Amino acid sequence: MARIHFLLDDRLGLLAGCGGTLISRSVVLTAGHCVVLARPGAKNVFVRIGAYNPLTDEATKHAYVQRRVARIITHPGYVQMSEDQPTSPHDIALIKLDEPVPENVTLVGLPAEDTPYPIEGTQLHAVGWGSTDSGNSQPAYAMQDVELPAVSVERCRVQWGYAGAAPTLITGGHVCAGLQAQRNICFGDSGGPLLRTGSTTSKDVQLGITSFSFPTCALPGMPGVFTFVPQYRKWIDEQLAVLEGRQQAPSQAAPSPAAAPAAGQPRVGTAAVVPSASVAAPAGQPVAAAVAPAAVAPAAAAPAAAAVVPAAAAPASQPEPLVAEGPQPDDAPAPL
Repeated sequence: MARIHFLLDDRLGLLAGCGGTLISRSVVLTAGHCVVLARPGAKNVFVRIGAYNPLTDEATKHAYVQRRVARIITHPGYVQMSEDQPTSPHDIALIKLDEPVPENVTLVGLPAEDTPYPIEGTQLHAVGWGSTDSGNSQPAYAMQDVELPAVSVERCRVQWGYAGAAPTLITGGHVCAGLQAQRNICFGDSGGPLLRTGSTTSKDVQLGITSFSFPTCALPGMPGVFTFVPQYRKWIDEQLAVLEGRQQAPSQAAPSPAAAPAAGQPRVGTAAVVPSASVAAPAGQPVAAAVAPAAVAPAAAAPAAAAVVPAAAAPASQPEPLVAEGPQPDDAPAPL
């Protein structure tokens, strides 16, 4: 894992921001809304690779490598969020480090471009330093990991629809996960990974980037929303080649949101992405990461390990809400 920090004021020191993942020796993958605080030349941005506790220095127990940032590339289709536009499509960015990290640092695996959308109920893992309390935006003291069941795009739209979200909020460029109360992403989890875990850490594959969730983290029946990495694999590879000096930058036009594919079928094309929000886990349980934009807010990092019951398939017509009292239409997503 990578932790992105911003130096906003010499008196305040480093501000812990989003999470990210190391996809090459010198490039970090994160969310587009995570780099908006970067100043020209990214002189105020630092990245810590392997940092476990951002609030207390435990370098002796969990060594980390710190790097400055040489360059940031945000997807051309990303639009900076504002009060009038709380979410944005194509929530993805790449950070070029000023120098490579050591060979002993593990890289995260990326999925192939034709990787299918995970079947509903498939257990995935969100990781980050996000808040473990929806009423507190402070990051977690330790990196969290929470197990979340995949939720189909169709069901995700239905659940968000109960909160008044338009059907176009969730697109084919998103992957949704998590329905159980107190098990999801939250403020500070943004930019972190949604993983399909392997037998070892080196075999983990990153299917998503934490983007957004309902402002009240880990609300029952409200899935967290992530940028679906396979949709952007071609773009990632093209930019990696440029950042690593293997080729010139290709001309790019902002892609249109992709249509949601059938469950278990590969997605082709691009899609819109938004920020997310999360909820804290019960006492004694690890906390999950949450994200949320204005009606949905972006997240940074704070997942918790926890068993999650696979979501049932949504009925074909007029499905019943999963909770008696769900979110209200006036509650907009908010960036984490």
